[in-house]
Order: sequence, then structure tokens, then C-alpha cells
Amino acid sequence: MNFTQVRSFIAAAECENFTRAAERLYLSQPVLSRHISTMEDELSLKLFKREKKSVHLTPVGKIMYESMVKLMREYNMTVENALASQNAIKLNIGFSEGQLFSHPFAAPIQSFRAANPDIQINLNQHNLHNLKNAILHREIDVALVAKYKGLDEERELAYIEVGATPMVMVMPVGHRLACKKNIGFEDIRDETLVVLSDKESLVESSKLADSLIAADIAHKTITVPDIGAFALTIAAGFGIATINNNHSLQYNPNLRFIPIAGVDDFIETVLWRRDNANPAIKLLIKEFQHMTA
Repeated sequence: MNFTQVRSFIAAAECENFTRAAERLYLSQPVLSRHISTMEDELSLKLFKREKKSVHLTPVGKIMYESMVKLMREYNMTVENALASQNAIKLNIGFSEGQLFSHPFAAPIQSFRAANPDIQINLNQHNLHNLKNAILHREIDVALVAKYKGLDEERELAYIEVGATPMVMVMPVGHRLACKKNIGFEDIRDETLVVLSDKESLVESSKLADSLIAADIAHKTITVPDIGAFALTIAAGFGIATINNNHSLQYNPNLRFIPIAGVDDFIETVLWRRDNANPAIKLLIKEFQHMTA
């Protein structure tokens, strides 16, 4: 039994005449009759009482009719929903791995969602290096990421600055600096700094190290491959590091986050591919511009 037979059955039941039912479905009367007969043979059920000029459902046919109407209704709704989903505007937004849904990104996105309920928003997490590739390969439409070195030279990408996030020093709770309220360069003398590999992070993770060298503050560095190794290395007491104050590591009870003086904040950006024609991007950008005006 297939949907063509089901449609023929429903039309015949409602028209009580094979000829009128065939006309409704733009079929010939013999074709519709064959659909009905095949359906009855496959089910081993007699669905209609046939008379010269009309047909009427049998008791079994009435049961089948009620069920088939429900089946077709659900089928049609499923198809309509699938088509609507396919044609709906989608906006794929990428966050850096570990980034909290907080200032300066949270309020504009929530406002955008409230103003555009028909736009489907998908949130994704990538490491900082993969965020750029995800935009270039059109896996995401927009990236919410700290401004990185060389961004102004990226011809295929456009961005706006939407706020700043403080840089803080993270260390294990037992570290000698963990009790301080603020940290200066001199406090870091002879410390070991943990930094992410350039393959993992686009953001200048060496910003503090460069500042320490300029200030003639002796220190060591450990380079780790990813954010997981970054957290483990710090928690194990192998070194300390700078990180965005909105990072989820701040909820690790074994770590302390302390403000550091003399280092610029992270500049947060909304980043997208210039030739991306998704209309939702402009709407989102306007929301951020309105919030930051």
C-alpha cells in the first residue's frame, strides 16, 4: 500500500463515486479503480460497497477511512515542516572554546533572537584557530572572538569591535600569588608562563610574555597544544597564565583568577566573511551596533 492508493481511497470515500474521485485527483477512472482494487487485495479487506452510480464505505472501510485521514494529515504536516525548515533562515554562530555566554555577546544575541523569532540560531564552539577556518569554509556565519594579530589584513573577513574583556592571571589555589588582589609585572619575576600553541590560538597568547621581556622581567614559558592541556598544566602547578575573564575555567574551584596590571584588555569582535549573503548577519550586526552605541 502506498500514498497514491491512500489518496485514491480517501477521495473515493468522500466523493462516493469513482469518476468524481478520479477527476479530483486528475486520474482516469480505471486507474483510480485499480488503485482501490489493489489496496483491497493487499489488505484482504472489502472497503467499498459498489453500486451502479455510487460507492459506499463498508464498516471496515469506515475504520480505514478515519485512520487514513489522520495518516495523510500527519504526512502532510511532516512534509510542510520539513520544507519550512529547509527554507528557514539560519544563522550559525561560533564561539571560542570555553567562552561563557556573557558580556559583551549575551545581550545583543538575546535581543536579536527576541526580535527575529523566525530565524533559527545555531551556537557552536570551536578552538580559536578553527573559528577562522569555520568562517572561511562557511561552516559558521559569524564568529564571536577576541581580536587577534593580523585580523586587519584578512581581506576575506570583516569585523566590528563590540567591547572589551579584562585579561586576568590564572593559577592554582596554592600558588604563592593566589592570595593577592592584584598582580603586577614584578610579581611574575621568575615565574613559568603557560601559553597555548599558535596552532590552537589566534589570539596573542604571548602578549604578556612580550610585555615582560620589554620590562626586563625574567620568566620561563611552557607551550601546550590545547585548552584541556592548558587547564591541566595550570591546575598541576606547572605554571601560571593569562586568560580572558569570561572563560569557563573560572568555575574550576582549584584555580584562582586575579586581575593583572599593565596588560591591555582583550578586544571582543563579531567576525564574518565579507561575501556571506545571509541576511541575518546584517540584522545581528545592527543589534550589536545598537547595543554598543
